[in-house]
Amino acid sequence: SAFDDAEGDDLTDVVSGLPAGIPQPGLNGILAGTPAETGTFTVTVTASDGEFSETDTFALTIEDDNPGGPSLVFNDPSASVFDGSTGSAIELPHQSAYEIDTGTIAFSFNADNTSGQQGLFTKDAKNFQGGGNHMLVYLKGDDLLVRVQNGTDSEVLRFDGIQAGTFYDVAVTFGPSGATLWVDGNQVDSDSIVTNWSDNVEFIQWGARGWGSQTGEAGFDAVFEGVIANKQIYDGELSAGQIASLAAGGASAPASFSTQLAPSSFSLTAPPPAEEEIEGASVSTAQTSIAAARSFAPDAGTMVFDGTAATVVELSHRPEYELDQGLVAFTFNAADTDGSQGLFSKDAKFFDGGGNHLLVSLEGTTLTVRLQDGSSSEFLTYEGVRAGVNYDVAVTFGPDGAQLSVNGVEVDNSLLMVDLGQNTEYVQWGARGEDSQTGEAGFDSPFEGSISNAEIAPVELEPSVSTQQM
Repeated sequence: SAFDDAEGDDLTDVVSGLPAGIPQPGLNGILAGTPAETGTFTVTVTASDGEFSETDTFALTIEDDNPGGPSLVFNDPSASVFDGSTGSAIELPHQSAYEIDTGTIAFSFNADNTSGQQGLFTKDAKNFQGGGNHMLVYLKGDDLLVRVQNGTDSEVLRFDGIQAGTFYDVAVTFGPSGATLWVDGNQVDSDSIVTNWSDNVEFIQWGARGWGSQTGEAGFDAVFEGVIANKQIYDGELSAGQIASLAAGGASAPASFSTQLAPSSFSLTAPPPAEEEIEGASVSTAQTSIAAARSFAPDAGTMVFDGTAATVVELSHRPEYELDQGLVAFTFNAADTDGSQGLFSKDAKFFDGGGNHLLVSLEGTTLTVRLQDGSSSEFLTYEGVRAGVNYDVAVTFGPDGAQLSVNGVEVDNSLLMVDLGQNTEYVQWGARGEDSQTGEAGFDSPFEGSISNAEIAPVELEPSVSTQQM
């Protein structure tokens, strides 16, 4: 819908009802994401000028072009930059969704150099700890190597001649027929070794190598220097045609792993044109479109947290999080409403590091957002959270203040200006980092429940939303 305010006030737009895998959008562009479910969904767009609001709905239909085919269990299309330091590595705890007996790991990378050994992807531990069945993808000089383990043996797949400054599309498939390495859509090596992740509980590292860690524990070395993008894990083996399509940009890829911003399997239907007037806000519903510009989107499905530190997702600071205005959005479902539980945090103790912190947590049945500028704090709240219920949460921040929206409706706001452009703290999903030292890892109050559609996105607060048919 195109929303305009008669008084010229900036409007904040919040979208609810999106299927899993499609993030809470930003403004002015194309709805983007990789769907994790199919069907027709009623999507609601709510525009507010801080005093009045108006809503519009439209139907979003997602069709599965590959019924019964592999599905994403991890998806991060963003381009992650690694500088060779431990702080730039991405380390994620094991999730039950990764317990697969057949699968595909896919990503693109561009190395700054081909010196020494550099980890690209790993789900590994020392020797054959934890029962083996480990996997490691790394650079050794200009050789791309994939070490595959079953419970007792190791084999290495190889591709020679990697050049610095060049992008390569990589896929590794594994299953009962063995393991295969693909580069730029072409099969380059294979082996009959059978690896099975059903009992693999190791941490995942992107941009590092975890083969020296103890089973079930964090730890890595050989941090990469360069860029890794389109990071994906599927619960099945993609076909040769699907891998070639993925390397070519997803032109004929199934909806479950499309890399296009606007896959052809999306059909967007707007309601009939209409004009409505609400006390100073003119709303035109002649067209419907939404834009998404994501800085973080870790998983096409759902992150499950069991209240322990092991399931917390803790990520080091990255330049793409340095936003002077933006959006933090996610869907959560709490297993209980006991005590304090962190949902999202980019925070540190007191005003360490210059403040400008943001924390979203559950305090009993109250959803609480703590905002900090450089010297003061304010809280946004929403009362009455119930266990076992999904809630869509969006927190927008910028020079005009901050707003909390729940299920598409603004429920609280503040004039406090938070600038994440000055914030270099770790990000935690499913925990609270408010007592950590600035620039260091550390958290408490792990969440028990699920978080999906998690994103951090730049948002330009403009008075209209234009529509593009997808």
